[in-house]
Amino acid sequence: ITYVFPIPKSMPRDLRIAAQRGGYAVFRVRKPDLTDNLQKGLFDAMSGLVYRDDKQIVLVGLIRKVYGGSPRTVIDIEEMEHENGETLYF
Repeated sequence: ITYVFPIPKSMPRDLRIAAQRGGYAVFRVRKPDLTDNLQKGLFDAMSGLVYRDDKQIVLVGLIRKVYGGSPRTVIDIEEMEHENGETLYF
């Protein structure tokens, strides 16, 4: 999961250029924080659309908060079947 935020005008020129080029090189170290605000909101929003309930999420890998040219949330989801037949996501 990658949360891409708009580049602030106050950012130094060299960092602005790096952020605009992508590659997720310029991390955002300001609010909102990943675990409380961003993750819960994202998982709640996907409930009923991607999966029935967020309890089906069994593993969350790399999560980052960066600056970039186009604000967005990038999500890679993989599906697996539990031995009891339930679909799980990671």
